[in-house]
Amino acid sequence: MKGAWLTALLVSAPTGEVTLPAPLKAQLEKITVDDLKRHETFLTSDECAGRDTPQSGLERARDYLVEQHQKFGMASGNSDGSYLFEYEVPAITWTESDHLGVIGKPVTGGDALDVFLPGVDFVPVRRSGSGTVDAEVVFCGYGVIDVAEKYDDFSGVDVKGKVVALLLHEPRELKKGRAFKGEEWTDHGRISRKWRAAQERGAVAVLLFTDPVNHKDLSVLKAELPRYGQIDPKNDAPIPVVHCSGAIGDKLFGSGKLLEWQKGLDSKLNGAPRPIVGVRVRLEVKLQNVQAKTHDVVAAKIGTDPLLKDEWVVLGAHYDHIGVDDFGRIFHGADDNGSGTSCMLEIAQALGAQDVETRRSVLVIHFSGEEHGLLGAAAYCKNPLYPAVKTLAMLNMDMVGRGRPHDIDAVGLGNSVDFQVLMRKALSLSRAKLKVGENGMSYFKRSDQFEFWKLGIPVLFFMEPEEHPDYHQVTDTMDKIVFGKIAETAKVVSVLAWLLGEAEERPRQEGIPP
Repeated sequence: MKGAWLTALLVSAPTGEVTLPAPLKAQLEKITVDDLKRHETFLTSDECAGRDTPQSGLERARDYLVEQHQKFGMASGNSDGSYLFEYEVPAITWTESDHLGVIGKPVTGGDALDVFLPGVDFVPVRRSGSGTVDAEVVFCGYGVIDVAEKYDDFSGVDVKGKVVALLLHEPRELKKGRAFKGEEWTDHGRISRKWRAAQERGAVAVLLFTDPVNHKDLSVLKAELPRYGQIDPKNDAPIPVVHCSGAIGDKLFGSGKLLEWQKGLDSKLNGAPRPIVGVRVRLEVKLQNVQAKTHDVVAAKIGTDPLLKDEWVVLGAHYDHIGVDDFGRIFHGADDNGSGTSCMLEIAQALGAQDVETRRSVLVIHFSGEEHGLLGAAAYCKNPLYPAVKTLAMLNMDMVGRGRPHDIDAVGLGNSVDFQVLMRKALSLSRAKLKVGENGMSYFKRSDQFEFWKLGIPVLFFMEPEEHPDYHQVTDTMDKIVFGKIAETAKVVSVLAWLLGEAEERPRQEGIPP
C-alpha cells in the first residue's frame, strides 16, 4: 500500500463500530478558516519578528499560545500549573553596562550628553564586535560602493578613527531602473557588507538606521541580539555594530534630517557623505555568551477514565521560525510553521471544550528551537513531563498549509497497519475533504516527532507532500496559505487524537529506518 491514498481504502474501513460523540462533532464544525487566519495573522506579524529562538518575538508568540489555550479551556500541561516547559539554549547578548551617548546637538549646539539603552534605543546586530568608542561621526549614506554604477558613499571623506552612520537597504529600494538592479535585492543591502566597508576604511564603530523614505517603523530591529549561538572571534566584526532607533537619529543629526538626506541620495544616485560637525558618540558594547531560557508551550486535556487518564496522546507543532536575515527582512514563516501551529490551536479548541471527553489525556506541545536542530523536542524528550511508556502516540504537524488543497502526507503511516485502520476511521468520522498519503520519509528526521520516535513512541508526521520554493524564504507569507486545507487537517487530526484516546492499546509501528 506504499504511496496509496487512504481515502481509496474507505471501502474496507470498519463501519458502525465507532460513533463520533455529538459534542466533538459540533466542535469540528467550529474549526473555521476565519479562526485560522486570526492565528496566522498574529504569528506572522512584525511583532513576532520571525519567531527565532531565543527572541522577544518568540516570547510574544509564546504568550499568545498560552492565552489561546486558557481561552479554550485547556489545562496546564505542567505540574507546576504553568503552560511552559523551560529549557536553555546558548545565546549571545549585551551586558547591562552597555550604552550609547550622543554628545552635542547639531541644531542647538552645546555639549549635552543624551544616553540611550540597549534593547530599547539600540541593539548590537549579528556578528557585532565588542568595544568602547568615543569619536566623531561621519554619515556615509547606504555604505555602498558600486564601480559600475559610479556610486560611492565613502568618496571624499576620511572615516579612519570615526564612527560611521549608515542607512539600511539600498538607494531607490525595490524600484525599477538604476540602483542597482531594479526591483530585486542586491548584496549591497546586506548589513554585513555595509559594516565591512566601513571597517575596512578604518571606522571604529558603525551605527545603522532604518531608511525612513521606505519604512515607517524606525524602532530597533526586533530580531537581532539576543541571538542563538556563541561569540565567534574568527567571523565576527572587530568593531561594535549597532542598529539605532529613529530617536537616536534625531538627536545625532537633527529632527527629520535622515529623511531629507535619503531623498537627496535617491535623487542624485552618486553618494553624498558628510561629517556631523560638533557631535561625538560614546558607545560601549560588551557582548557575552549566556545560557538563555526559552520555552515549549504545553497544554493538556485530562482524560476521564480512572485507569487510562495517566496515559497520554501527544500533539506537536513547532512555533519558532528563523527570524530576520542580513538585510533586516523578517522571515514570517506562514507555512513553516504558522500553519501547523494554527492547526494545532484549532484542534485544542475542539478537544478542550468542556463537553468533549476522552478516556486518555491529551498533551499539546508547541515546540521552540526546531529550526536550530529540534532543540525544544529534544529537551522535552530528555526530561518529559510524562513518561514515554505512558505515551500512546505522538502526532506532529509541520508545514500543512501549502500544495494541493486536499492532499496531505502522514509520514510513518506506511509503517503501521494500526495507524492505517485508525486513519480510515478518522477520515470517515470527520468527513474531512482530504486525501492522506504515506510519503515523505526523507523528511522524517527533520521535525520534532523524530525525538519521540527515538524513545520508541509511535508517531505520525503530517506535512504537505513536498517542499515549496518559499521554504525558508521571506516569501513564505500568509497570502499563499491554503486555509481550507489546514481546517480539514485539523478535523482529521482531532478525530484521530480522540480515537487514540479511546483505543484499547498502543498502535504498532515497525520498519522506520534508524
